[in-house]
Amino acid sequence: MSATSSAALPPRLSRKKLTVVELDVSRSTWLIGEIGDDNRAVMFFDGFYTLCTQHIEAHGGEVIKYLGDACLAIFDEDACLQAIDAVIAIRDAFPEYCRASDVPVAEIHGAVHIGELVVGEFGPQGFKDVMGRTPSTLFKMAGSGIAISEQAYRKLPSDRRAAWRKRGGQVTYVLK
Repeated sequence: MSATSSAALPPRLSRKKLTVVELDVSRSTWLIGEIGDDNRAVMFFDGFYTLCTQHIEAHGGEVIKYLGDACLAIFDEDACLQAIDAVIAIRDAFPEYCRASDVPVAEIHGAVHIGELVVGEFGPQGFKDVMGRTPSTLFKMAGSGIAISEQAYRKLPSDRRAAWRKRGGQVTYVLK
């Protein structure tokens, strides 16, 4: 199939332009080792999922799935600022969550990108998911702190841009 041709999607799947968010716990393998007990580690990450869900939903987003130490969520395309604010709120709340869980304080990595993707019910059980180049781009924005793509940066009002610095390679902006 050539890059210009396009297969028709079934009605359960649709192409949309959305804001996509990824959050993960930095150095999670080390953290699990520090926790020491598998059940405590599982409960710690279950609480991390709850923290993510609370902030993402409070800012108007929807969690799509959890991936071990990570969370993938979507927001409307025009809710980019809310997505960024949700990621910042999770990052800011995470140290206190670690202390309350009697776990060494770790950092959160977050990424926000806007792009087109396919969203819908996948597989025989019809699990909601997203696919396409946009989530792949998001996961390539790895690094420390919070990173936003050029597309997300352009949605920031002028007074919120000073806190971000440009990072080379694939253009992303990182919160100072």
